[in-house]
Amino acid sequence: GSEATVGTTEAPTTLVLSQQRNKGGRTLGSTNAKKRDTIMARKKAVNWVVTKYSFLSEKANTEGKKVEAGSRKALVNLAVSKFKIVGEFDVLKQTIHCRMKAEHLEVWHTGTTSPIILVEITLVSF
Repeated sequence: GSEATVGTTEAPTTLVLSQQRNKGGRTLGSTNAKKRDTIMARKKAVNWVVTKYSFLSEKANTEGKKVEAGSRKALVNLAVSKFKIVGEFDVLKQTIHCRMKAEHLEVWHTGTTSPIILVEITLVSF
């Protein structure tokens, strides 16, 4: 008789425990790797837009025309879907034209390059 009482007491306790949820821990998508991937995706998207716009600009110049109106915005929208960009994203005309003028369509970091890079190959070989 006492075994039946113990069995019925444990069953409701298990149901109550299974309904509780864990509120601790980090939020989803908040790791450093995820943040790095997000930053890299934005850089790739900007580089892609600049490269494609430069191609359109060169093609239009050879034909003696201008780049069609709205093509930059269309490329930005394509980049958002292609690189899965979340949040606000735009590539300014000034960014595109500065990169085209400097002939550096793809930029991965701003600033000057380290002088050590030139000697790095020699140092690594030792």
